[in-house]
Amino acid sequence: MIKDKDSIVVTNTLNVLNEILKKEGGISISSKMIIHLLNNLKEFNEWGQNVVLELVSRYTPKDEEQLYAILVIKENFIYLNYKLIKLLEYFRR
Repeated sequence: MIKDKDSIVVTNTLNVLNEILKKEGGISISSKMIIHLLNNLKEFNEWGQNVVLELVSRYTPKDEEQLYAILVIKENFIYLNYKLIKLLEYFRR
């Protein structure tokens, strides 16, 4: 359901999984999941974007290549939504 075409379904799935797995630290995050979610970030409403960015903020890239891939995707999206810039500034801290 995380790869569903409906962004609301994806957002709700992420929220439910995070709640169910709360004691274990939330949903397990992979680089493929992060890249997929970031590539589709423009399809999410602002609430969904917050959910995705919260997940991204918890992910630690395994190497510089992964970090670079994530930053490139984020950089391309920054130009599309001014409100997202403020959220990214918060998550970069």
